[in-house]
Amino acid sequence: MDTRTFALLATVVSVALAALAPASDGTSLSAALDQEARQVAQSTIRSHFASQCGGDGDAFSQSGNRYWQYEGFHWSVKRAPLAYHDVLSGVAWKGNLEISASAYRMYHDAGWGPWHRLQPMRISMQEKNGVWNVEAVWAAVAMPFGDSAPDCDELPGVGTLR
Repeated sequence: MDTRTFALLATVVSVALAALAPASDGTSLSAALDQEARQVAQSTIRSHFASQCGGDGDAFSQSGNRYWQYEGFHWSVKRAPLAYHDVLSGVAWKGNLEISASAYRMYHDAGWGPWHRLQPMRISMQEKNGVWNVEAVWAAVAMPFGDSAPDCDELPGVGTLR
């Protein structure tokens, strides 16, 4: 094994061992990054969806004068394994923010439209060199998601949500 290969291998091993080492609160770095990923995902969800406006399991999103209502809204974070090239590139955590809902409908000038089936969405997340990346990928997601969480008091036709 040449010196360069050995140095690369040593770097990968040290990063892997660091992920298993205890953080300051006694958890492993890996568990700490999982927790941080959930916090980043929750912040992202709160910036795009309002879940306190409707019934249990409802969420709303907005883009301009269009609103989306989601029935049975749920999100979760799933970690993906790091590859050798990820570690060399400074990636400490990667995975997906998974969003699902039983159904959705859209409000526009004519009122609330019919309910539709919603395909679950996976949005890539990663922590690279200490920086989390979710928003840049979020912009590429096709509707039916708005770009912000609406103010509950401004939701149109609140009396006709069901």
